Amino acid sequence: LTLALESLGSPAMGFIELSRWHLDERRYEPALELAQRIFDFDIPESLRKEAENTWLASFRLAGRIKSILPQIREMVTDGIPEHLAYNLFWGCDDLDFEIASKAALKLADTEKNGHRKVWWRISAAKGRARLGDDTLLEEVEADLGDFAEGWARLSFVLSSLKRFSDADRAALKAHELDPKELKVLSSMEEYSLRQGVLDGAFEYAQKLHELYPHEHHGSERLAGLY
Repeated sequence: LTLALESLGSPAMGFIELSRWHLDERRYEPALELAQRIFDFDIPESLRKEAENTWLASFRLAGRIKSILPQIREMVTDGIPEHLAYNLFWGCDDLDFEIASKAALKLADTEKNGHRKVWWRISAAKGRARLGDDTLLEEVEADLGDFAEGWARLSFVLSSLKRFSDADRAALKAHELDPKELKVLSSMEEYSLRQGVLDGAFEYAQKLHELYPHEHHGSERLAGLY
C-alpha cells in the first residue's frame, strides 16, 4: 500500500484514488474507511475539491451522512460549494431540508439542460415546503407549462408532502399532456392507487412494462401490485 501511495505522488492522492476505485466498484465500506484518512495529510489546493467530494461521497454512499452532519453544516455556512452540491442534496434530502433545498437550487443554477433544471427546482421546492415555505413550490408550478414530466415529478413531490388532492391534480395534468411518458405513467399508477382503483394501477404498470421494457419501473411496479 505504501508503494502504491507513493507512486501517485502524495498519500492524500493515493487515498482519494483508492477510495474512488472502491466507490466505482460499489464497495462503500472500504471506500469510507480510506476516505476517512484523506485529511490526515496535507492537501494541496489543487486537490482540495476532489478530496472533499470523495470524502462526502463515501459517507453518503455508505449511508453515514448523519454521523457528519455537524461538519457538513459548518462547511456550508457561507453557501453551498458547487462541487459538493450533488452529494449534499442526495445525502441531506431526508436529514436537513434546508441544506438539501439550497443544494438543489445550486444544481438548478448550474444545470444547462432545461428539463433537468426544472427537476432540481422542484426538488428545492420540496425542501422549502417541508420547512413551511410554499413560495418556490407555487413558482415552480406556475412555470411548468406543458412539460408533462415536470408535472409528474411535481405529483410525486406533492404526494410525499401528503398533499394528495394536489398530487392527483398534477398527475392528471401530466397525463393530459403526454399519456405515454415514463414518469407520467408512474404518476398515474400512484394516482390510481390513491383512488383505490387497482385495475387502473395494473393498467398503467402494464403500459410501463410494454413501452419501456428496458426500464425497471414497469416490472417492479407489476411485481409490487401482485
